[in-house]
Amino acid sequence: GCHAANGGGGTGPQLTDGEVIKTFPNREDHIAWVESGSAPFTGKPYGAADREGGQRVAETGGMPAFSGKLTAEEIDMVVTYEREVLGGAAAGE
Repeated sequence: GCHAANGGGGTGPQLTDGEVIKTFPNREDHIAWVESGSAPFTGKPYGAADREGGQRVAETGGMPAFSGKLTAEEIDMVVTYEREVLGGAAAGE
C-alpha cells in the first residue's frame, strides 16, 4: 500500500524503474533498511551516497521496521521481489 500496488510510489517512494536499485545498489543495505525501517534515519539521508539524483531523505520515519515482524527468509523474499520484479535487477544479482 505505501509504495502503491505496482511499486510506483505513494506515501512511500517509487521502487520501480530501477529506483530501488539506485537507492540500494548493495543488497545487504537494502535488507538492513527493511529490517530497521526509516525511523533511525528521520531527517537524514539514506541509501547510496552517489545515487543518481542524490540520496533520499527519510522525512517522516514512517516506514515500519520489519525485523521481528517477518522472518529473515521473508525479508529476503521481499527484497528479492522489490529488486528483481519491481526494480528491474537481473535475477541472481
